[in-house]
Amino acid sequence: MDHQHLSAPKRASITIELPAAIIVARRLLDTYGTVDYGQAADVAQAHGALAESLRILLRAIDQTVQQAIEQQQYEAVCRSVDAQFPIVAAFLAAERGEGL
Repeated sequence: MDHQHLSAPKRASITIELPAAIIVARRLLDTYGTVDYGQAADVAQAHGALAESLRILLRAIDQTVQQAIEQQQYEAVCRSVDAQFPIVAAFLAAERGEGL
């Protein structure tokens, strides 16, 4: 049974945040991936940029994983409600215009 009318976890940000983080990380890696180790300031700048790109990626991956877990939990609850309360599930389906 489809429970789209309920407040399901948002999945749209997955398609935006992770690819954006990958783009930023690639740009930082392209810019700061090769450095003259004889220049301490260049090494420090590269280290900071690469550390930040890793933080951006890890944050986006963590959000993606968390959203996937929330979606799985939401779907499991919906299946449980459908199985335990078929009359309620049928009523909600009728309210959404399903099965007409």
